[in-house]
Amino acid sequence: MAAWLADLMGLVRTRPVLVAHSLACGPALQFAIQHPERISKLVLIAPAFLQAPSPRLTRSTLAIPMLRRMSAARLAATLGLPEGPSVASAAADLRRPGVARRVISAMRSAFAERETSRSLLERVSVPVEIIVGSADPLTVDVDHPVTEIAEAGHYPQLTHPAQVARHLGVVSDPIDFVQDHSRADRGWDRRRS
Repeated sequence: MAAWLADLMGLVRTRPVLVAHSLACGPALQFAIQHPERISKLVLIAPAFLQAPSPRLTRSTLAIPMLRRMSAARLAATLGLPEGPSVASAAADLRRPGVARRVISAMRSAFAERETSRSLLERVSVPVEIIVGSADPLTVDVDHPVTEIAEAGHYPQLTHPAQVARHLGVVSDPIDFVQDHSRADRGWDRRRS
């Protein structure tokens, strides 16, 4: 993921705000420390290393066959998300060869690197903001601004996109954003059919 992020950012000539979610927060922190001149701010959404760890079984190789067989409805319920094209696509991806194994491997690596990521957070020199859902709070105190979105879980950008977008300052009218997002989601679903 770190190499992918470096490649992605290699084409960028401005200093954007780098936004990362969950397991991707660790690599985003590493990038921010290694290249502070490349970004203006770092926003961490539901950073896994600052929240309660996932149950041990979800990091076990025993979870691989369960992930491969997981229906979209069960995946949505497990993640606390509404059913829709994004969750259906994720469930389909989990059935592809090697994907479930890579997901479990990423979860295990992130769990093993929790303390390292926490120490990186103390060293980052660009401004950092953290966004979490009230149902998935931080379990570690931090010296950075934290925004808690009421009634959101681990995926506030999916369940409460207008609130996240408003906090990030990317839209002036959250209602327009939600309507545009819904239209884009429906169009994406038709293209996949």
